[in-house]
Amino acid sequence: CTMKLRHHCAGLRTIKNTCIQSVQAGKIFSDFFGYNLIPASGSKRYITNQAEILIFETGPVYHTISGVSAVSKDKGKISGDTYTCMDNRDGNTYVCMCDGMGTGLEAAGISGTVIEMMEYFFDTGFSELVGIKLVNSAIVSRSEEKAFTLDLSIFDLHEGRCRMVKLGAM
Repeated sequence: CTMKLRHHCAGLRTIKNTCIQSVQAGKIFSDFFGYNLIPASGSKRYITNQAEILIFETGPVYHTISGVSAVSKDKGKISGDTYTCMDNRDGNTYVCMCDGMGTGLEAAGISGTVIEMMEYFFDTGFSELVGIKLVNSAIVSRSEEKAFTLDLSIFDLHEGRCRMVKLGAM
């Protein structure tokens, strides 16, 4: 039965005293229906001989691979740049970089705080624009001297699209 867009449910159980991973069932359904189905977030990880309803969702068509290489402009000093790359429950990958404007502990502290806040907002389901506005307001209200830039790319792994947002200098 289709519950809502991108979500499907199935009553499942195994034969005898066997069990399989719900991911394996998703692969079987994917082959049958012709599109990628994965267990929904929070679903049971294993299917046993006890009949249960499991929810599957359409999995992403695309994926991202990331790598990082970083060097402080003043070799040996602490960089003022911090980054994150994370996935959310809606099939998006967020790549976010913050420049704390300079080097050293203060610049690293500002950029680290900005990235931690953005990760929190991504994880709790805030839109990227609301997250950016809240982060900007929080950092600016602390002190006007704490400058930073923020670069954000949002990859939609279902549609194969990317949005980019820039906050701060060019």
